[in-house]
Amino acid sequence: MAIQGASAPVTIFRNRPRVLLLFVVLALIFIVQGIATAGYFAFFDDGAGFQFAGIGLALFVILIGVLFGGYALIRIRDRHAPIAIDSNGLQDQIISSRPIPWSDIRNLRIFPSPRGGPSIVFDLAETAEIQAGVYRRALIEAGLNRAAGGYSYHLHPAGTDASIESLIAAIRPFAAIDGA
Repeated sequence: MAIQGASAPVTIFRNRPRVLLLFVVLALIFIVQGIATAGYFAFFDDGAGFQFAGIGLALFVILIGVLFGGYALIRIRDRHAPIAIDSNGLQDQIISSRPIPWSDIRNLRIFPSPRGGPSIVFDLAETAEIQAGVYRRALIEAGLNRAAGGYSYHLHPAGTDASIESLIAAIRPFAAIDGA
């Protein structure tokens, strides 16, 4: 649940460790499935030429499990609030190391998604990415999102106590959200 500050309106969204632990369990399932698949293709070659493709696919499944589980474990151990919203700006620990000032956020809007429900998405002013300390991974993701004709950045509430409604309510005192 969001915590509102008494003097200045500050909204902090916290991690939900049980949900993140579920992510770790799912990641372990991916890893075990990948190892089993790699073992099958390594030891039971049927001569049809699928051995390398099968092992490659299995290694990809293992990689997804390691990345997914690693992300969840990092989030479980991190004691910083993953999302904080106040008059200074918006901070999503997955996007940047510092708050992004409201004056640098452009085109803040609700993006409807058939998978996982709507998201809050936005673009940044030209120099804002450097000033806010946007992480390299987030910069690459933003470039891919723009190339696909969508948005640049989106809030990452997965594994937190944030909902689309609570995020909108927290942002509304500081910025207008199109579609809200």
